[in-house]
Amino acid sequence: MTRADIPAVSVARTMVALAQGFAVQYALFGDVPIQVVELGVKALMSMDGPDARE
Repeated sequence: MTRADIPAVSVARTMVALAQGFAVQYALFGDVPIQVVELGVKALMSMDGPDARE
């Protein structure tokens, strides 16, 4: 479930960018451990946004 105040198109474009980035890394470097991608995505998702500081 995504936040209601975030446009779906923003989420979709970000997901596509993530998938494309993974594909480029795989093409350039070969096998990319999924754990690396998983931990990176978790870290990005747990970051506080600008509205969290208020």
